[in-house]
Amino acid sequence: MKPLTERYQADLPGGLSCYGRMIITGTLPGACYAGGMTSFLNFRHIKIFDYAKVKVFAGPWRERLHQHAHEVADAQGVSIEHVGKNGFFVLLYQIINAKEN
Repeated sequence: MKPLTERYQADLPGGLSCYGRMIITGTLPGACYAGGMTSFLNFRHIKIFDYAKVKVFAGPWRERLHQHAHEVADAQGVSIEHVGKNGFFVLLYQIINAKEN
């Protein structure tokens, strides 16, 4: 796989010597749509509107992922900033403006 700087060379004015910020988003292929999530929860005998039970079920995985991400970031000397859904586009706009100025 080519590095990002090569894959998106036409879209990147100037040059990049390092990444100042990275925005990572993702999805769970089997559960990224209503029917998939319903099947996933039904298989585990969890009602789809039983949020408390879903939180108990997914909470330990969420915490392990969160802890591991922070351990990796600390080891590399970088910080992680959680940006909620509403702040994502504001942050993206700020990053693009900072790069242009």
